[in-house]
Amino acid sequence: MKMNLYGEWFFRLKNNIKVYKNVLTESERKQLLKISKKYIKKIEVRQGPLVDVHPGLQSDNDIEIYLRSRGEGHLIDKIVQKAKLHKLKTNHRTFWFNYSDPSMDYINWHSHGPNTQIGLVYYLENPENLGTMFKIDGKEYQIKGQENSVIVFDTRIEHTFPNNVTLPRTSVAMDFCI
Repeated sequence: MKMNLYGEWFFRLKNNIKVYKNVLTESERKQLLKISKKYIKKIEVRQGPLVDVHPGLQSDNDIEIYLRSRGEGHLIDKIVQKAKLHKLKTNHRTFWFNYSDPSMDYINWHSHGPNTQIGLVYYLENPENLGTMFKIDGKEYQIKGQENSVIVFDTRIEHTFPNNVTLPRTSVAMDFCI
């Protein structure tokens, strides 16, 4: 469901979805976008005889280790700080890149496990300002996602990336286990 500005504001307020804009400088955003291109790939997870193919292209969810080893962890820290999650006491957090384009026209509704309660999506490259889609009580909602902004939300709410992109879209996702 497309929402007008008031409807989106009310939806975000009701579901405690926070939005923060102008997260990185333009040079930092471009640097992180360049880094992301090195790590995104098709991800398949085997669980016994079943294979779960993740949507779009993604990096591994432990990519933060590699970025820190290369001295690029400050970009992650800045995103977390701008999202006002830097003082959050966590047991564990994961970080990964997502990429989608018009050839990836499908929806992957999902929520995250009971231990993951807070997530963020940073819109690294998003020229169409297509944000995240949410499903609550069987109804679908799509919020806007301005490039260089971040949303924070409860990952137990079903969500997916939009399937109506016509231009490449790259985002950063993080889960915080508390």
